[in-house]
Amino acid sequence: SRKDYWLHPGIVVKIMNKKVGGGKYYKAKASVEEVVERYVAKLRTLDSGVKIQIDQEDLETVIPRVGSSVRILNGRCRGARAELTSIDVEKFNVSVRVTEGPRRGVVLEGVEYEDISKLLE
Repeated sequence: SRKDYWLHPGIVVKIMNKKVGGGKYYKAKASVEEVVERYVAKLRTLDSGVKIQIDQEDLETVIPRVGSSVRILNGRCRGARAELTSIDVEKFNVSVRVTEGPRRGVVLEGVEYEDISKLLE
């Protein structure tokens, strides 16, 4: 059950809009503090703490290193916290193990990069 919106509070995202802040925040990482009407994020940049409101179209997910905590953003187990167990750079996908809730311990393989993002620790 895929949705066309994927933002969740507490995840880390990368700003991909070159116009935001006159380009100053292009490729900057930020944490999602709040989600407005499913498609808009209120962000705080990780380096400078600046608050920005931006559409999900202008953001991309952040894939952390293996062993890190992620949030599943879409598809099976959407919304669950998981641990990143492997990255397949050739297929642009990852494997994760759900670490909370009723599906705890479930391993999902072949999860696309855009369906998970790093959790702010």
